[in-house]
Amino acid sequence: MAKFSVKKFRYDMVKDPTCFAVNRERAHADYLPCKSVEEALAEKSSFRLSLNGVWKFHYAKNYKSVIPGFEKPDYDCEDWDDIRVPAHIQMEGYGKPQYVNVQYP
Repeated sequence: MAKFSVKKFRYDMVKDPTCFAVNRERAHADYLPCKSVEEALAEKSSFRLSLNGVWKFHYAKNYKSVIPGFEKPDYDCEDWDDIRVPAHIQMEGYGKPQYVNVQYP
């Protein structure tokens, strides 16, 4: 697997089929860590952070339409659209829904 720096957005990284795990957590068990027995019995953890909600979203049809500098922490995305998370972007009005009756490779 290729090694890449992620200090700025890199098109060559996106196009490289050997690059698929930059800044990704290593595989781990899917369990619910709990602070107490009471949390475990209630099946609710104070350590869990839900990402569900409304997020700012910008749809780029291709690499050339990506907004330069969008990945910087100080980038202002207030004028972007809102999208529900979890969601499927095509069902939120971006791109075209695709149906295939074969399994993806």
